[in-house]
Amino acid sequence: EAPMAERPRVALGLPAGAANHLLELLVGRLGVPVAGVWILRTRGRRTGRLHDVPVIPLTLDGDRYLVAPRGATDWMRNLVAGGGELRRGNRSLPVSPEPIEGEERVAVLCAYIRANRRRNGRFFAVPDPFTPADVRAIAARHPVVRLLPGG
Repeated sequence: EAPMAERPRVALGLPAGAANHLLELLVGRLGVPVAGVWILRTRGRRTGRLHDVPVIPLTLDGDRYLVAPRGATDWMRNLVAGGGELRRGNRSLPVSPEPIEGEERVAVLCAYIRANRRRNGRFFAVPDPFTPADVRAIAARHPVVRLLPGG
């Protein structure tokens, strides 16, 4: 399996960073169910520090997936390197990632973009409406993992 492409570090702007902190408080600490959002906690692969990031898991055909809309981000690299946990309030679900490639990745991305177009469709360079061929052309830029129980 090919390693995830390196991505230059880009600092989140104040609005995105503030929104992430608000979601971490509401969803992660208080357990408020905000439209499918969970907090993913991973351990930094270099620093060992804990990191929390809001994510939107997708359930498809009985499996739960995470998609990295912004590409090969640190949270996805940390998850792939060492697992993590989905958190919402007092609820914590340890997860192990299984990277997804090929046509399965295309199918998951198609479902994810359809379900989340309004929230983060801007990160996917596909037309509206899109075809599987459009998604296939950008699939390599967006890592996808199946979340297996356990950490």
